[in-house]
Amino acid sequence: MAIEVGNQIQLGYIAEVTFGTTPATPTGKLLRFTSATLAAERDYLENPELRTDRQRAAGRGGVMTGRGEVSGVLSFATYDDLIEACLGGTWSTNVLKVGTARKSFTFQRAHLVNGLYYPFTGTVVNSMSISGRANENVEITFGLVAAKVGNEATATIWTSTTAANTNDAATTWEAVVKKGGTTLGNVVGFNLTAENAYNEASVCGSKDLYDLQPGTIRVTGSLELYFESNALYTDFRAENTVALQFIIGPGATKTYTIDLTAAKITNVGAPSTGDGFVTVTVEFESFTHADTALKITRTAS
Repeated sequence: MAIEVGNQIQLGYIAEVTFGTTPATPTGKLLRFTSATLAAERDYLENPELRTDRQRAAGRGGVMTGRGEVSGVLSFATYDDLIEACLGGTWSTNVLKVGTARKSFTFQRAHLVNGLYYPFTGTVVNSMSISGRANENVEITFGLVAAKVGNEATATIWTSTTAANTNDAATTWEAVVKKGGTTLGNVVGFNLTAENAYNEASVCGSKDLYDLQPGTIRVTGSLELYFESNALYTDFRAENTVALQFIIGPGATKTYTIDLTAAKITNVGAPSTGDGFVTVTVEFESFTHADTALKITRTAS
């Protein structure tokens, strides 16, 4: 046996037709990533017995789930399946809105040095975060929860695999943030997060989760800006509804446009101090408007 190395970790997935069931003869879609922490997690049930020797009685293992995050550098069409699953909608004519569908996957983490494989079924996207800072790559992170952790094995579950695409990484120098249709030229960094608050159901007689169902989606984020005006502070004080738009990509092709048409400024932080440019962080939440709190449009060509 040899020690596993990070550049020989492979992550793949396939959409499930039936929740928690891997399709027959599955073709795994390989995923680009920078880090992947999806792993088994088990509740520990403590034994509260009182003993005269003043020592603890051994506990037992409880429900076992798969949990973790998958992070990567955003690139066009790489994460569209997971973005769709997070929003619970369907890409329709390259437009995605918040919906009510639960979409699940079978994931497999593979360590290729020794051929070690770890499957996770009934995997849902509990959260998604898109973020970037000036002169850096745009990053995307998904929080995953799996209802069932399969047995570790020395053989893959895939009958074949589909290679990941090779589209260029998205960078912040191609990212534009707009408020009310006007470009904000002083943005230092941004973060946009969608959280599904999945409900987890356990039952007697099983170490696996019985069910996973999404809660109410919450869309929040923040902007860090060079401190030049009171405009967003005025929106905060007046509780104005503002339209925010994030355009990520070169514009003409392979671009995502993210629209939050009914956002509220929830907090304006204290301006930074120190010997340098002053920045301020503005936090916001997006609410439903024209049937969605979050709309993503992809421009392929």
